[in-house]
Amino acid sequence: MTDPVRRRKPTRAFFLSFIGGILIVVADGARIVIMALHFSSVMPNVIAPAYAMLQAAGLAGGALSYLLAIIAVISGVFVIIGALMIHYRPAKAATWANLILAFSFLSFAGSGGFFIGAVLGIIGGAFALIQRPNPKHPPMKKARVV
Repeated sequence: MTDPVRRRKPTRAFFLSFIGGILIVVADGARIVIMALHFSSVMPNVIAPAYAMLQAAGLAGGALSYLLAIIAVISGVFVIIGALMIHYRPAKAATWANLILAFSFLSFAGSGGFFIGAVLGIIGGAFALIQRPNPKHPPMKKARVV
């Protein structure tokens, strides 16, 4: 069954949200790896400077820091899924945009993808919400009766 009102694919919203989700996953995934390698003492001389930078930024610590980073990685995965869904199912873009917005805000629990990933996700979700439907055919003008 075809949709009588066909929506444009929100490509701007897709790209911004997708890149934001990738930044969230990469940044907080790297944070988890750095903390794990530091505490396991596998490569202490190599990891020590990176861990010191995380500590200086207030992003490294105990179990709470791990938990927040894991929450941020999961949020980034949901942002990526939402971005893919607004690309492949533009008729439901508003639903997926709300998911992107919620999980982009939730990713601030970690580093939020250097914070830029969360901001890109929020902007992409907002673009997906304001996307207007594109009619399949332009509206016809009424014929004048002479």
